[in-house]
This record gives sequence, C-alpha cells and structure tokens, in this order.
Amino acid sequence: MRYLRSILAVLTGLAFLVLLLVLALYVYITPERFHQQFSQSISNRFGILLETAALPKIQHLPKLVVHYPQTTFTSVNSELKGAIKNFSISMSPFAVFALNPRIERITVQGLSVATQKDQASQFWNQIQQSSVTFPLEHLEFKDAQLHVMDGETSLVKLNNIALSLNHFNEQTTSYATEFLMKRQDFTGTRVRFKVLLIGPKA
Repeated sequence: MRYLRSILAVLTGLAFLVLLLVLALYVYITPERFHQQFSQSISNRFGILLETAALPKIQHLPKLVVHYPQTTFTSVNSELKGAIKNFSISMSPFAVFALNPRIERITVQGLSVATQKDQASQFWNQIQQSSVTFPLEHLEFKDAQLHVMDGETSLVKLNNIALSLNHFNEQTTSYATEFLMKRQDFTGTRVRFKVLLIGPKA
C-alpha cells in the first residue's frame, strides 16, 4: 500500500509538472513575443529585417505551429528585398524553452524576390563569409519567384519554384538541396536537380 501511495504521488507530481509546462507555454508563447524573438534571430543571423501585415497566429498543441500572414523583408544594407505571401513555422512545443530552440520546419508560400545581380552576389558572399548557422531541420519554398537583373537587363526570371532544403548542420552549415522550377519562357517545362552545398565550419 505504501508503494502504491508513492507511485501515485510521483504520478501526481509529474501530472502537475506537465500542467505547469502547458500553462507556461500558453502564457510565454504569445504572438507578440514569438514574433519579436524570431525576427530578432533572423536579423542577427542573416541581416534580414522582417515586416508583417499582422502578428502571427499560434497553434500551441499538439505541435507548436506559427502561421505568418503577408510579410516583406529587406537585408540590412538593402542588397536584397522581397515579399512572402505567407509562411509557417513548426517545432516541438516545449523546444521554445531551450536556449537555442531547434525548428523542425519552415514552409514559405509565394516568395517573390527581385534584385540586381551585384546586390544578390554581395548578399550571398556576406552569408558565406559569416559562417552563419540556423537551428532548422527543413526549409521548403512553394510557388516562389526570382528575378535577377543587371541594370535594365533581365538575366534570370523564374516562376513557380519549389525548393526544399534539408539536413541543416550546426557545425558545418552543410545541407542537401533539391528544387523544382519552371522557367517563364519555357511554359510547361520543368527542371529537377539536386545540389549539395557545403559551407565552412562554424
């Protein structure tokens, strides 16, 4: 009987702890606080400034999913500008209490980027030289558009790009890439290929 009481006491304590964690999740993870921390992280790691039409909507359980509305972004030095129709972030609900929480997936819908060739190259070089890593397992783009120009000359214009990035690594910034795209001037033609990008060790 004494053992049974001990087991019940332990189970009650565990249940109470879980309840406290769930309550803390709803109190701590608010749209305002999540947006502030996420946008600050993107700014610190990549030099990208986010501006949203409204605060994100949050689903706390069983998985923490954050839904962002229309968003615009620009790099700190304005080398890169663009817009996103919407995007979502999903992760383990209690991962947010970690010092450097790992994100399971970011899905971006309707990314649109128009940039000059020199600006795009400068931004990419900055990212490569900084050895930036990001605690993310999977990044997916759907229906993306990319337009690269050299002055008034259009160099590359791609529509309906589907891009999937996997296996981000904290130590090596290595990740496997696969994407599917349809060029505007080749209607109905799709090109699929895989690329392995390996950056310098952090």
